Amino acid sequence: MATEIINEDFKKQIIFLLNNHWTGKHDMYFPLQNAINIERKHLFKLFNYKYIFYKKDTVNTKRAVLFLFKDASGNNMSVIVFKDLSVYQVKFETLDEYYNGSIFEISYTDTCITVYDAFLISGNKINYQSFEERISEVEIMLNNSNSTHFFLKMVSFSEDVHNFKEIADNEELFMLPTRLPILTGINFSFFKWKPAEKITLCLQVNEENDDIILMSSNFKKLITFARIHGDNSKGNEYIKQIKNLENYNNDCIIEINIEFPEGSIVIKNVNTDKIYPTSVRIIEKILFNKHEGIQFEELYK
Repeated sequence: MATEIINEDFKKQIIFLLNNHWTGKHDMYFPLQNAINIERKHLFKLFNYKYIFYKKDTVNTKRAVLFLFKDASGNNMSVIVFKDLSVYQVKFETLDEYYNGSIFEISYTDTCITVYDAFLISGNKINYQSFEERISEVEIMLNNSNSTHFFLKMVSFSEDVHNFKEIADNEELFMLPTRLPILTGINFSFFKWKPAEKITLCLQVNEENDDIILMSSNFKKLITFARIHGDNSKGNEYIKQIKNLENYNNDCIIEINIEFPEGSIVIKNVNTDKIYPTSVRIIEKILFNKHEGIQFEELYK
């Protein structure tokens, strides 16, 4: 069971402490590293350096940080910080030493916490250690932990990409270099892949009279990407599709797909996890990825 921390001052203190331990960034910052969609120019890295592979359900799970620390009264605290910087307290039993400051990358559902990596263990940064060393710390921690509300498990990974040939519609394949340190922000050697036809983007809805303006972002500022006109039949059809989506409201962020090469637009769903719509730069990359159309067989020699 996770309980949201709604006291804004306490939440800011937690996020400040998290970043003070790990990134040194300002207080309202989400500290995980981000993978990029792999391009053909990156394939040489897979073939010449050591990588591990894993797949992740990126639709039905939420990416988050598990942060263990002691509060001002010396009490052990276990919290989950999501990308939108919402913070939830969870009941998590483990060795007291981990509450000196431990940070893990996780995916979260209401019933399961999957741990993917560790950045800080008992107050000691381990981001410059190899993946094998970091994941062994995860395994030790999980073997000494318990939760009555969640199933706790470690990511299933392999050095053989063939083990992940079957990718479900809700999954992506991730490729992590084992010898490079963990970064915060974009890691240009950390890749993700799914079939090009399944790569989507997100735009924010802005209703204007009978039209809908779809907003992208540039350096976290909203900019107009496209306008759907309500006074023509095709535009009106798109507007009806959008407004009939579950969880729709003005200013929501919708996920769309652009089918290549015909360029037709498919309205998917409302994305309730995104804080900002996809940036113009990332949209350019997505269209490039779709044009390249890398197949699974190209990910190995």
